[in-house]
Amino acid sequence: LATFPNARVILTAREPRAWAASRRRRHPSDAAPLFAQLGFAVPVGAVTEDQARRAPDPPVSARALRRAAREAAAAFALWQRVVGGSVPPNRLLILDLFAPRESDAELWQALADFVGAPPPAAGPDGSLPPFPHMRYGEDMRLPP
Repeated sequence: LATFPNARVILTAREPRAWAASRRRRHPSDAAPLFAQLGFAVPVGAVTEDQARRAPDPPVSARALRRAAREAAAAFALWQRVVGGSVPPNRLLILDLFAPRESDAELWQALADFVGAPPPAAGPDGSLPPFPHMRYGEDMRLPP
């Protein structure tokens, strides 16, 4: 923000524990970026519980995995607060892409209002196209 003080920011929100679990499934071998700068040494996806049970000596305990998941969730929640508190409200759009909703119209409208453009054209049935986040796991072809 120092380089672009008038920039607008879109922050995607998510329930922190759900984010930590998803991060571990999708990125099993890396820590979440930027968390070290927040004081967290978070091996978000280093191992899964199943891998821990099958690991040779010394095994990673389920307790350590739960602790890593809690730390990852706490770090993500902190990151959301840091970003949200660093950007003036008139230049910040927070979108929860994972909250249940009947349609994506509210996401499209919020984004359109934020960028000063109309939402995409509705289809013949009057509905807007799906918001691009909807099938992330399916697109990645990852197991649950």
